[in-house]
Amino acid sequence: MLKYIFCLLLLSNISLASSSIDCRDPKNINECAKITFTKSEAVYNNFIQNIVLKLNTKTSNEYADQFIKIENEWRKLVKTQCEHLREFYQGGSIGSTSFISCYDIMYEKRVSELQTIYDDIIGKR
Repeated sequence: MLKYIFCLLLLSNISLASSSIDCRDPKNINECAKITFTKSEAVYNNFIQNIVLKLNTKTSNEYADQFIKIENEWRKLVKTQCEHLREFYQGGSIGSTSFISCYDIMYEKRVSELQTIYDDIIGKR
């Protein structure tokens, strides 16, 4: 997992509006992890909004409400899982990075899962 986190951050040279952060520099690993997660979270939130809108137009509001409840439970699970990982690395320099990267990985995977659901179920109604 740590190799994945470092490679993910190393390969992404993320630029900010006012400055550029070199994600190849290990000193910037926490900041790069935060920026990467912020982008993943925005993609996730956008995708959720689109699914809810689609559910509201194609089905009753009941399905959208159920979907929102499921996603809220999923977020609780992710929080617990990532906090567990941070506790495992507590006291080490990788603790906060592993916590942030855990969120990033989980959100990216969830968007992929929801894309499958969105394409296969909602898109065909």
